Amino acid sequence: MKRICKFSTLILVSVLLVSSSFAQGKAKGKVAPKAKPAPVKPEKKLSPKDPPVKSEKGAILVNGKAYSKASEVLVKGGSTKGAAAEHGDSSLLDDVPNVDSFYIGRYEVTQEFYEAVLAGETVSTKSGKIFELDAKPSSSLEKSLVKGETQKYRPVENVTWYDAVNFCNVLSKKTGLEPVYKIEINKIEETKVGNYIEKHIMDANVSINKNANGYRLPSEPEWEYAARGGDASAPDWSFAFSGSQSKTYKKSDMSSPDLDKVAWYVYNLTTGKTGKEKVAKDTPGYCTHEVGLKAANRLGLYDMSGNVYEWCYDLGEDDGERIVRGGNYCSSARAATVTAWDDAPMTQHHSGVGFRVARNAK
Repeated sequence: MKRICKFSTLILVSVLLVSSSFAQGKAKGKVAPKAKPAPVKPEKKLSPKDPPVKSEKGAILVNGKAYSKASEVLVKGGSTKGAAAEHGDSSLLDDVPNVDSFYIGRYEVTQEFYEAVLAGETVSTKSGKIFELDAKPSSSLEKSLVKGETQKYRPVENVTWYDAVNFCNVLSKKTGLEPVYKIEINKIEETKVGNYIEKHIMDANVSINKNANGYRLPSEPEWEYAARGGDASAPDWSFAFSGSQSKTYKKSDMSSPDLDKVAWYVYNLTTGKTGKEKVAKDTPGYCTHEVGLKAANRLGLYDMSGNVYEWCYDLGEDDGERIVRGGNYCSSARAATVTAWDDAPMTQHHSGVGFRVARNAK
């Protein structure tokens, strides 16, 4: 099905190109990467003196330890045949009659959780070279932190699609589950940022075992099904935004106060309330925000609209690209609707794209 709500045609992303390799993507409307920060990344590690975290419902335990804002929700499968999304947007689920039950992350993967899972982990390429991947890849550093928020609870970003599936496999192993992906790494890219060396997986052969019980990226149908509340008979199913009805929003609007309840986007980054103008780049607050500060949708999922775009497993329309969903902090309202989508190169990594995990329920 040819879907019409590709967000690249609907938003303006105020980010800078970092190399000519992204020029073609920008011309086609792809998600443009944010310029790399010049300062040296802080070396502060997670403190072993931090108090134990009380396990929340559905907590994902890594080596028996719980982390705040790292939990999952059971989404019961069912029919997708319900009311259309507001404003008559074409939906991916129009051609997917049913979705099986699955688990999905309550939050976008946080910087703390990403580091806890990957710290000290190594990968090897097909040529036999061994690398310790970047466990702290995020370009949203503490200097941009909004007062009252916690850095380690901001979403991890600046990760390639390959980085995300590798994280899922490592998390599976550390939770005693069967890894979903077989990953043969062809290329690791090392980039100097100040005195810091970033390492990203830039090319790999990835295959999937759909019967494995480990962690994975959600499929695009799963993502939309969860974003719309997981019940085609409920009123939330037709909401334009995840967990928020668009009472005043019109399809042509770039902003909407209806988003303030559930999302961070380019019109409400400083106060949490939609203003008349987009928040200007370099304004305090023009950045990712701590996950879970806005309201959840009916399933208890946070930030399904806004904050960071989320990688899905599915192939995009163009070769070498994968689907991203949900909008991010520099998006318009239109891009944060539950039916908006785009595809991005699997090698792309910048401050506006992160992910959440999923796994089979049986």
